[in-house]
Amino acid sequence: MPASVTTSIGRNRIMDLLRWTITFLVLALIAAVFGFGGISDTFAYFGKVLFFIFIVLFILGLLFRPRPRNFALIRNPRRTTGISASA
Repeated sequence: MPASVTTSIGRNRIMDLLRWTITFLVLALIAAVFGFGGISDTFAYFGKVLFFIFIVLFILGLLFRPRPRNFALIRNPRRTTGISASA
């Protein structure tokens, strides 16, 4: 599978996790407004757990993101691609 396809799939999963986090926190606020304390606490707990999972996955995604194929050329611009000028 090409890297671009797996990257877009991974981003969609991360964004789904963030959407669920926001959904649970909104449900917790709505339940709290209507006086359902126990349900509100449960929704808030799930929202917090999902938020911290999102933060950890986001940081891991930043640390282990795919590098460009010519990463060695970016780090060392004097390095050639194997074709010498004398040939």
